[in-house]
Amino acid sequence: MSSVRQQKSADDLFTLIGYRDVKQMQTRVSRFAWAMVIVSAIVTLFSLVVTFAAISKPTPVIAFDADGKRMVFSGKDTLSTSANKVRIERFIKEFVNKYEGVSPHVDKDLADAYNALTPRFRQIVLDKGTHKEKISRWKNRNIQSSFRLINYRLKGAFDVGSTIAVEGIGEFSLAPAVNFDDAVENPEKEYIYFTALLLITPISLEISPDGLLVDFWAARSSSDFRQLRAYLLENKKEYLLPEDKKGGYQ
Repeated sequence: MSSVRQQKSADDLFTLIGYRDVKQMQTRVSRFAWAMVIVSAIVTLFSLVVTFAAISKPTPVIAFDADGKRMVFSGKDTLSTSANKVRIERFIKEFVNKYEGVSPHVDKDLADAYNALTPRFRQIVLDKGTHKEKISRWKNRNIQSSFRLINYRLKGAFDVGSTIAVEGIGEFSLAPAVNFDDAVENPEKEYIYFTALLLITPISLEISPDGLLVDFWAARSSSDFRQLRAYLLENKKEYLLPEDKKGGYQ
């Protein structure tokens, strides 16, 4: 009888020890789990702070110095550098292709071009509805234009606050935006004469990342270069014709 009681007491003792070990293990696991939750929360919060700081940081903008070399500055900076021919030529090419050219996303191109207009001239263009038909005709069509500047002339000072008169001629090449066949060997051509007034501004995101705004724009297009040449000769603008495009005229 005594041995039975001793055996029962031993079993109870081992059961109690096992229960205690299980409870201790549960406590440790619970503490570890809570510690991981807290660490994860801290890491998540830190990641959100870093992400917010990165998003709120002004986007760098690429500008050009007097030698045409690229330089990067943030949106909080304002550079009152004078313009130069390199920057003006690049601006003209991009503006003409978006303002006068066509593409499947012509509405977005025009929106970008409108951002390069002075507020006064932008209001004039919007009130006239200049590009309504153009958007409805070319949007989502598989036609893309590529502009090449043939020749141009500038008149005016390059200092901030000055206005430069621009006059030039160029060539559009029209081809499928997505070409499933071989490259187009002889794309359709269109020629353009344009005149514009460019306002030289400080370079900044709020004013103009290019430091240039269009305050006036007029253009005349022709499907045949001879028609464009006739117009230039008739209006005494033959100085825009390169030597290899003057034909028999000298």
